[in-house]
Amino acid sequence: MPDPEPLTESEAIAATFGEHTLTAAIAREIDWANHPLGPVRTWPPESRHIIGRTLDCVWPTFVLWGPHHHVFINDAAVPAFGPEHAGLFGRPYPESRPELIHGLFARAAMNGMRVSLQAALPNRSGRARQAWYDITYEPIRSAFGDVLGVCGVIIERTDDVLATGRTTPGPPSQVPPGWPATRGWGAPWR
Repeated sequence: MPDPEPLTESEAIAATFGEHTLTAAIAREIDWANHPLGPVRTWPPESRHIIGRTLDCVWPTFVLWGPHHHVFINDAAVPAFGPEHAGLFGRPYPESRPELIHGLFARAAMNGMRVSLQAALPNRSGRARQAWYDITYEPIRSAFGDVLGVCGVIIERTDDVLATGRTTPGPPSQVPPGWPATRGWGAPWR
């Protein structure tokens, strides 16, 4: 059953983003009245519900919402996004992370594809080494099958990768058809 309609903007923010989390504090600081998505209380209940429940996930998770892929990060994903996580929250993905090829994967998921990859990225938690991640992009569909956004789950694998000494990804797998096969796209570490 969808969340009940909130009466005020602060109630809508609390119902969507929670009240006692880091991401809830970030959401309260955003001027939603002047944001491209508009005030949270005016969002469709389905949008508030999906974003809120995804951010409640215990796994490091993010949502890319709408046609411009606005980024919503849960608290567990903050270490993967690093110190700039607050500046990414609510911004369009291409604007917030232009250096990452993962935008291609987000677009594939927005087109209804499920995409998984393994990536070696600069560590964003302040440590002076690369970090290795398994990342999955899943389309979020409406009750009618329309893709509304993308749910991403991030599992850091740095300790496992370093323990095995296999820091080079193998051949690509689960790369969308017709895309170039590039090292680092979705293969087991070797």
